[in-house]
Amino acid sequence: MAEKEQLDRTANEFIWNIIEIHSRIEEIHKNWAEILRVTEPQWLILMAIDELDQGRGSAASSRAREPILHRTTIWRCQAHSA
Repeated sequence: MAEKEQLDRTANEFIWNIIEIHSRIEEIHKNWAEILRVTEPQWLILMAIDELDQGRGSAASSRAREPILHRTTIWRCQAHSA
């Protein structure tokens, strides 16, 4: 029984560590968004655009079609970061 309790305790600690890491990453996203004067969702959109860019540029209209976003939302977050 002690082995099962140790395993449960270890699993519980692991889960809380993952939650803590997620919380820290959210704080980083929030800080970067504040620095760029955009909202957190806009910051995430900018990160997605950067990931999809592949060095050839990324049209807002094509990106807006994929995640069901309106192209003006993407444009607004790009305009705010300039």
